[in-house]
Amino acid sequence: MSEALQADGRELRFSIVVPVYNSARTLAELHARLCAALESLGSFEIILVDDGSQDGSFARMQELRAADPRVRIVQLMRNFGQHNALVCGLARARGRVVITLDDDLQNPPEEIKKLVDTLTDDLDCVLGVTQEKRQSWSRNAASRLASHAAGWILRKGKRVRFSPFTAMRAELVAAMVLQRTAFVFIPALLYTTTMRIGEVEVRHDPRREGQSRYGWPRLLKLTSNLIFQYSNLPLRLVSVFGMTVALAAAIMAGWIVLRRLAGVPGPVGWPSLFTAVVFFGGATLCTLGIIGEYLIRIIADAASKPTFVVRREDG
Repeated sequence: MSEALQADGRELRFSIVVPVYNSARTLAELHARLCAALESLGSFEIILVDDGSQDGSFARMQELRAADPRVRIVQLMRNFGQHNALVCGLARARGRVVITLDDDLQNPPEEIKKLVDTLTDDLDCVLGVTQEKRQSWSRNAASRLASHAAGWILRKGKRVRFSPFTAMRAELVAAMVLQRTAFVFIPALLYTTTMRIGEVEVRHDPRREGQSRYGWPRLLKLTSNLIFQYSNLPLRLVSVFGMTVALAAAIMAGWIVLRRLAGVPGPVGWPSLFTAVVFFGGATLCTLGIIGEYLIRIIADAASKPTFVVRREDG
């Protein structure tokens, strides 16, 4: 990530990074509101990353670029996902402060000043959070579940906030984009890079167009990936389970020997044997599956699978 200088030699103050997916109808308003909100704060650039849109979003982005040289546009080869698109934009950001937000206008650009004012010298990052987002109760419940799971996995001991509306210092962004992983998850990169993270409450508006892609299935998949990519908890659980079973088996074997020495006949029957075989067979398959999940990720990391692939960019 390089710094940009303006014509007068001053540093560029803000970079606004927006991942775009099928948002052709909201981009013009988003651009206008971003410019209105940032004009009084200092110099800025707007980086729009098209994540495989199919509704003409990139054509609209090209129109905005032609009308405003402060807009920089990137088109990815296919849909890599929101977090991958964010990494692409973060890697190109040149401002001293980098601000990320969604393209659906649920993160009001007018609230950017709150993030900037809260980003004091003792903080590397500020998250724009809300008490209750303007979305369905099931979506809110899924978000809370994923946040608590992330806090547990990342060992923060508390709920970890997920917020696409974020202000970060350039030094933090530079460290984050250097990390290479097969599974990109911005909050995990953030929380594993710095502990100096603040929060400020911001407005959350209703979605103007389309529907969120982060329903229960996607959030559960995200949580699963987070567990296997950033935690060794499953392997530890398997180890504890194996030691517990071995200890129980040793105790049972000793109990059987003592009963035989005492002349007490042992239990007879195949149901208990059948149950034990099925149980340990299932446990073995489960263990192999968990090990396989880690092996898949090790292979993906070793193969250096690209986080994103750029088709074209301008700016």
